[in-house]
Amino acid sequence: MPLPHDFGSPKTPPVSDRAALSTVDREKPAKTGLNDANARNDKGTSPPDVAPGQLDLFRFLLDRLADPAYLIDERARVLHANDKGHRILGYDYGELADKSFLDIDPSYSLHRWLELLRQQPQTHHTRHRRKDRRLIPVEVSCTGLELTGSPYRIVLVRPTTDQDRAALGCESEFRALVENSPDTIARYDCQLRRRYGNRSLARLLDLPAAKLLGKRPTDNVLNSTSQAYEHALRTVIASGEEREYEHNWPSADGRMISWHLILKPEFSTDGRITGVVAVGRDITALKESERRLRQAEAMARLGHWQWDCPSKEIRISSEMSRILGQASDWQARPRQILRLVIGEDRKALLQAMRNACRQQHGEFTLDSYRIRVGNRILHLHTHIQAEYNATGQTRRLSGTTRDVSDLKNYESRLQKMAYHDSLTGLPNRTLLGERLAHNLEKATRNKTILGLLILDIDRFKEVNDSHGHDFGDRLLRECGERLQRLVRDYDIVARLGGDEFALVLPNIRAADDLGSISRKILDTLAQPFQLGQLEAFVSASIGIAVFPSDSTCANELFQYADSALYDAKGRGRAGFRFYSAELTAQAKQRGMLETALRRAESAGELVVFYQPKIDLASTRLVGAEALLRWQHPSLGLVQPDKFIGIAEDTGLIVGIGAWVLKQACRTARRWNENSSQALKIAVNLSSRQFRDNDLVALVSDYLQATGCSPAWLEFEITESLLLEDNEAIGIALKAFRAMGISIAIDDFGTGYSSLAYLKRFPINVLKIDRSFINDVMLDRDSTELVKGIITMAHSLRLELVAEGIENAVQEQFLQDFGCHFGQGYRYGKPMPQASFEAHPLMLACRQKNAGRAPQSQQP
Repeated sequence: MPLPHDFGSPKTPPVSDRAALSTVDREKPAKTGLNDANARNDKGTSPPDVAPGQLDLFRFLLDRLADPAYLIDERARVLHANDKGHRILGYDYGELADKSFLDIDPSYSLHRWLELLRQQPQTHHTRHRRKDRRLIPVEVSCTGLELTGSPYRIVLVRPTTDQDRAALGCESEFRALVENSPDTIARYDCQLRRRYGNRSLARLLDLPAAKLLGKRPTDNVLNSTSQAYEHALRTVIASGEEREYEHNWPSADGRMISWHLILKPEFSTDGRITGVVAVGRDITALKESERRLRQAEAMARLGHWQWDCPSKEIRISSEMSRILGQASDWQARPRQILRLVIGEDRKALLQAMRNACRQQHGEFTLDSYRIRVGNRILHLHTHIQAEYNATGQTRRLSGTTRDVSDLKNYESRLQKMAYHDSLTGLPNRTLLGERLAHNLEKATRNKTILGLLILDIDRFKEVNDSHGHDFGDRLLRECGERLQRLVRDYDIVARLGGDEFALVLPNIRAADDLGSISRKILDTLAQPFQLGQLEAFVSASIGIAVFPSDSTCANELFQYADSALYDAKGRGRAGFRFYSAELTAQAKQRGMLETALRRAESAGELVVFYQPKIDLASTRLVGAEALLRWQHPSLGLVQPDKFIGIAEDTGLIVGIGAWVLKQACRTARRWNENSSQALKIAVNLSSRQFRDNDLVALVSDYLQATGCSPAWLEFEITESLLLEDNEAIGIALKAFRAMGISIAIDDFGTGYSSLAYLKRFPINVLKIDRSFINDVMLDRDSTELVKGIITMAHSLRLELVAEGIENAVQEQFLQDFGCHFGQGYRYGKPMPQASFEAHPLMLACRQKNAGRAPQSQQP
């Protein structure tokens, strides 16, 4: 239909129309309240001439129509348009309020509209103007109605193009899905009023659908939970970011209902936030299952008890009686137990319990309080679950208690060793001596190479004299930080005093590796130091002594490294010297291996071997550890101790580690996709992988690409990695645990610092170092240490894996003391995938699976 010549801009009617509008205003000043109120209907006001609820009823009816619909007053103003009415014209919800219908349909003048008000219902074809000014063909059906003496029109619109009709059809199908969804779905505007609520929401709130619209959550129920929900909605509107929210409220029968909500902001075409979509799901049953699971896990531990608060009766297990130094049939009373608690701890213990019960905590922990049993002082750890009645009073307390005295004594001994340099935070000479002695003992047992480097900053006195001691101190701190960033997570960097540092490098594959490491240290320290407004350049000299080729004595190694340092300074500084000059040729060999390793992956020379891991109680196969090997074309099969160090020093470990991870994911999928008994593959992670790339994203991509379930993987890390003050490592580990991947500490028992990281980080598996297993039943200290680790792991509810099991004596010892899993040559050496799949343990596992229906695993 052609555009009338007398029609002006979409916002401004022609002069004659404006005159007509003025006439209408003069004639019916009291009957335009519906228009005036609804010109701002988004603020929830009702027209003064219309009964309360009439406007909500019309809005509700129009919003439920399958076609675009508009409510128009006698002045041709749009009082309300449903969501489809906005969408067909390209507007965001609410933007049509107070617009003139003459802006939408340019074929009308106001005179023609006034004539239409007096006519019977009719249907005709016309064109409507979209927000982008484009005209679209539509079929319009107009129906009149009268409220409080004023005429209004309900206009229904149907697109006449196939494309628009198809779009509306898709919207209708989508609305049907939303309406019948078991999840609650609601839309809120920026004033937190509901613009939409599906049937599930109406059922949940036990309200008719019409009463949901235009209401805030606090309009239906005013309490702290609804107020908190509104606060969450405001947070999404203010931030423009999606968030998850858990909504809890009491039901009529006293149960707590838990609802998990995803709150997602809605945006207009110009980027403004127009409201929030809230999609919710009932997780009450899930929460109840989690609560019961936690209770079952706690009650499975020794030393459990139950206190009925109204009757003040307490029942304790026989193991709890033993912990308290009493006979197994002891009829305990709460006061008798409290008298055992040391006086200075008793008051804090009772206050913690009162506070937890007053705040109605479902569960809480009493950590490390002391009791006196005879002449002994014991440290106890108690975990409590509380139950409350309808009035909020404590009905029952159920708890598990464990003697953690050995753990506390072990921590105390470790803390006494924590002597550090006050300037740099590095270990000082005393702590370095103790750690060197420890590493020398381990190197002797394992027959490995250890390097001791002593480093001196060249002409540091000149820096102090030129810029002052404060500048020199800042330089020393920066030197210490650079050295720490260079070395592996288990290497030791210490400050000996003045401008002298020392590095202990255990587990060196070859002595000539120390030459490459020293070059990197010198290159790093040669980079400019930006200290405030000043820039400094320094060099360093390094002396190197090697265990065992130079000496097996710590004092002699210090002496020899010092002598080599003096020699390096005498040769012009800015260099390094070995105490043994014969290592030059070996350093060249290392360079050759580094060059070959850079092309090993692309040449297809890398291969993953697998070593079985078994359940010690049943001796059945439960998984494997993935171990890297290098099939060199001329050197043959190169063991990891020959090239892993090179890979870590050069950064190649990041790419190689990613390749190993992907192979392990593929193998895990192959072994588990049709199996009723899951086999878990353990993969070692290097600290460089955490620092040098987005490891969490990489793991997520590999899991998705290979179809591997996170439950089929276990990541092994070293103790020393957790001792780094690196927040990103903790974040990554928590992300892995959230995915469902197990986290294991490798070589447990060889660390130096506090065991607090077992509580700080999401660790669930400890692997006892093979050096302790080798000496079990042969060396008293190793035997007792393994017992202590097993006891500690049971106390902390951690799984245990013993490495290096080679004979039946070791296996029997570990079985007797409750170690969960084991691996070692007794069950199989590391082997290629094909050999592993033909191994008797694997064949037995498959034969057992053949008799069961495969379980569904969701990767």
